[in-house]
Amino acid sequence: MHMTRVPKIIAICAAAAAVALGVTQASAVGATAAPARHQAGQAAVTGPMSLRWIRDAVAEARADHAGSRVRPSVKIGDFSSCPTLPSGDQADNFLCILIHITGGELQMGNSTQIISRDMTIPLADGTDSAGNSVLLAGTMTSEPMPVLGGIFLAPLANQVTEKDPNLRLQVKPVLTGVAVDPTGATLGFLSQKIKLINPVFRKHCSIGTRPDPVTVDPTFGTTNPPPPNQPISGSINSLQEIGNEIVIIGTVVDNAFAAPGAASCGPAGSLSTPVDLVGGLPSAAGTNTAIFQVTVEAIEYTNISS
Repeated sequence: MHMTRVPKIIAICAAAAAVALGVTQASAVGATAAPARHQAGQAAVTGPMSLRWIRDAVAEARADHAGSRVRPSVKIGDFSSCPTLPSGDQADNFLCILIHITGGELQMGNSTQIISRDMTIPLADGTDSAGNSVLLAGTMTSEPMPVLGGIFLAPLANQVTEKDPNLRLQVKPVLTGVAVDPTGATLGFLSQKIKLINPVFRKHCSIGTRPDPVTVDPTFGTTNPPPPNQPISGSINSLQEIGNEIVIIGTVVDNAFAAPGAASCGPAGSLSTPVDLVGGLPSAAGTNTAIFQVTVEAIEYTNISS
């Protein structure tokens, strides 16, 4: 690793750790990015990235946790899922960033989903041949997670619901886009819909859609939610250089987001309204909370073994 680039890698890596879930480019507050470039299987956005706020957070974290070393809870060092760079872009101008969401919870409406399966979001961050800042998203990997209480969202009924496939319920996040806010007012965004897996609901049932995704903007810092929620804070627990990569471990939070309703559930969407009624959706901003434990890896593309 080129040691002169370590501060930049740390800054970008920390920014990526704050990107857990979020919105599309058109929804980014104050975004002035250039039109996105797309590749098959990837979402992309270009534009100047402002990491001033996160650089300050990283500097503070390094001072507070200078002696702290936390062992990652996930396997690190596998960069096979890093996005393929567009033709003409130079590898030495890009970092691969892997965001591992390893635990926590997502409370929306009447339900609280415990993060019981690891999720990984691969990103490529760098500068293209024209000098534009570029952020590319690869394919998010995630496994279905069981919902306690099944379709009733009632944990006390779990012994009954887990034995009946028509009553069981699983959720699986699906990445739909990536964007940055070049104003620096927020850190960065990913958009997703949450697929609801149940044979009665059918295969396209989800909370949120591609044009109206679940919108979460997590931070290591302190939130500023509308009432009735009160501010909560995340943390950076460890920031270290391991071999050729930078690894950040911490907790990101957001409790200022709104949750959309269900879509395409049941025959001709006939069960979307019942899903909303049981789930308390849509749910207004200031009534939902996301708390995610994250491990973030960042490495220069030139240091990735083929």
